[in-house]
Amino acid sequence: MGETSEDKPLVVGMAKAKVLLDCSNDQLYDLIKAGELDSYVEATRRKITTASIERLIAKRLAATAGEFQRCSKAPPKPSEETRRKIAAAKERKAALNDERAPPPNRRNARRGCRALLL
Repeated sequence: MGETSEDKPLVVGMAKAKVLLDCSNDQLYDLIKAGELDSYVEATRRKITTASIERLIAKRLAATAGEFQRCSKAPPKPSEETRRKIAAAKERKAALNDERAPPPNRRNARRGCRALLL
């Protein structure tokens, strides 16, 4: 059921290459510009060689040497100075919000007084 070398295409279009590499259009064009992928334009369609896709995958696997790597690192914890600055900014923002609070509605206040008098 696997593909033989006769069934395997020599080139694929951009859409198929994006699926094979699980990347976006921009990432694919960046790889082409960097010379990581071999491509050419036929009529109005860009074609990418499957050999260059396989070469890129092999290169990336060799770079990791089979070791597990996290996709992203946890963000660094802020320093004590940064935490103080954040807290001060939050206090300033809260103070500004208090100053900008709308004045009490006099009409509602009067109604409240009348309601209390009744």
